Amino acid sequence: GGGRRVGRRPKSRKIPGAAYQFTIRVSGYPVRVFLAVDLPDDAVGEYYYDVHELYIRNVPERSKPALADAYVHELLHAISQISLSPEDRLAERQVNTLATVLVDTLIRNPELRVLLVHLLSDEPDPPAS
Repeated sequence: GGGRRVGRRPKSRKIPGAAYQFTIRVSGYPVRVFLAVDLPDDAVGEYYYDVHELYIRNVPERSKPALADAYVHELLHAISQISLSPEDRLAERQVNTLATVLVDTLIRNPELRVLLVHLLSDEPDPPAS
């Protein structure tokens, strides 16, 4: 048949050898997420709107907060490109500021981080005491 085979991992259309991680949905569009050893212009990450692929440079010595910032940064690019008209899309400085401040806010406020994860999970609320 013409269907996708079970267990087959998507290949990158833009960066040869990039390792597929998972697929996310942004406003209904599937966006494939890859780790890449090399990206153009020494970029930390890259989002390609034409193929809905998001890349993060795989740097083993990168801290977890810096890696989270890279994922959020590229996710914001994807959201902006998919959900906003060209004249309303976020500029690089806006994406950079929003990603960095959002990650920093979540790091500095573990109660907020726990609350958001709980609110977004399928787990039932604990019984009222």
